[in-house]
Amino acid sequence: MDTYHILSYPRTETNRYRHGFDYSQPLKAACKGLGVNVEGDPKPRQGRLDDGAHTPIYPIRPFTGGGIARRLWEYVARRFLANAFYPNARRVERKAEIRVGELTLRSHGAQTVKTGFYEIYPYFRPKDDPIPRLRVGERLRIVSIRLHEGKTKPPNRLTEAELLKLMEENGIGTDATRAAYPRLIIDRGYAVKERKTFKPTELGMRLIELLEDVDERLVTPETRRRVEELMAEIEAGKMGYDEALEKAVSEYLPLYQRLEDGLRRGSLEIIESIKAASRPIPRSPHG
Repeated sequence: MDTYHILSYPRTETNRYRHGFDYSQPLKAACKGLGVNVEGDPKPRQGRLDDGAHTPIYPIRPFTGGGIARRLWEYVARRFLANAFYPNARRVERKAEIRVGELTLRSHGAQTVKTGFYEIYPYFRPKDDPIPRLRVGERLRIVSIRLHEGKTKPPNRLTEAELLKLMEENGIGTDATRAAYPRLIIDRGYAVKERKTFKPTELGMRLIELLEDVDERLVTPETRRRVEELMAEIEAGKMGYDEALEKAVSEYLPLYQRLEDGLRRGSLEIIESIKAASRPIPRSPHG
């Protein structure tokens, strides 16, 4: 996308516009490229992140090409318009609690009643699954009763998109660095990729088990997220570098020392696992 010069700087986590930002040029670019007419004053929904150097991503000029470049440009353009120029959408949710003899059944439904920004940005519009409006005490006619017997299934393996989403939700990495992690765990032999999903290898499983035996904090997202939090504090001017470094050392040095001792004890197990690093773990009945 940098080659086409059609979007602003993409490797940023900033999600709020600074005072004085000129919305007119991105508005013209988006409208012309999408073939729509959007008017009115901008009322952006501001986030909390500002890296101090870049704005949120926005379209610089119209793009009429094709392929993945067109899809990416259109996504950014539609998101810009939805955020700054379209009103909120409105959904109505209903819940029902119905008694059949001694059995209590519960139902939930939702429906979009005001399209709002979904008109221009339909990507994540929830599906409508409404239930009728009911009154407290209303009697319903039972049409049929069926008994379905089934067994719980293990969750599906993670796709790359799902892995990246979980990393973002748990504060691991940044927009600029996160994309490298899936390839990294494959290159290091911790997992293999089959049919677009990741399957852990013997090495990956043994490493996680060993780390967890040493200290469960070594395998929780909170421990990794703490690094990002400290760097964000420095970036925001809320903490100095030396103070952040001291906090990091005080928190991570004990973990490192315990890990060093644990690796000495578990080195033979790790060596055996390395020999089988390319062998994926078969799915168990329990996931």
